[in-house]
Parts: sequence; structure tokens; C-alpha cells
Amino acid sequence: MRERYNWDDFAQGLCERFGEQGRWDVVQEFNRLRQEGTVLEFQAKFEELKFRMINKNPYLNEEYFVSSFIGGLNDELRSAVQVLRPKTVQEAVEGVALQEMTFEALLKK
Repeated sequence: MRERYNWDDFAQGLCERFGEQGRWDVVQEFNRLRQEGTVLEFQAKFEELKFRMINKNPYLNEEYFVSSFIGGLNDELRSAVQVLRPKTVQEAVEGVALQEMTFEALLKK
């Protein structure tokens, strides 16, 4: 009879099996995350790492993630979104979208 594994055990086993990924530290990667491309690319990577951070550190609250999200944005967007004082990551994402639309409109003029 085959043993049943949960997803976390399976993922950990894969990481251990394939070497370097077994030593991967989600906290370190999350704390170093910075916007390098589009906001959508940054948001996708942020959400992926946020999920893993919550699994590893379930005590982290939304305020922590909002601060981390804003801190990872490029300089122009960071200051514009901070002014909005978002309470959730979703509010921060919406604020970024508004700022991007504003910047695009200004560039067209």
C-alpha cells in the first residue's frame, strides 16, 4: 500500500531531492524582493512568496505584508502609494494601479 503525503511533505521532499532548492530560504527571498519589471510581475512573485511566508510564519499579519509590498515597489510608486495608507495588500495593489494610470496619463501629455 502506498503512503499518502500532504502537499508540504511532497514539496519539501522535492526540494531536498534536488539539492540547492532544498536550502532555499523563503524569508530571505521575500525580504529581498524588489520590483524589477512590471507591477503585475512584482505582484505575482509577491503573492507566491507571501503564501509560502504564511505557511512558514503563520503569525505574520496583514500590516507586515502591506509594508513589505510597498517597500518592494520602485521609488516613484512607493511614495505615491504610501500616501494612500492602504490597510491591506489588495488596497496597496489598487493604489499602485491608480498611480500607474496617473503616470501614464502624465507621460502622454
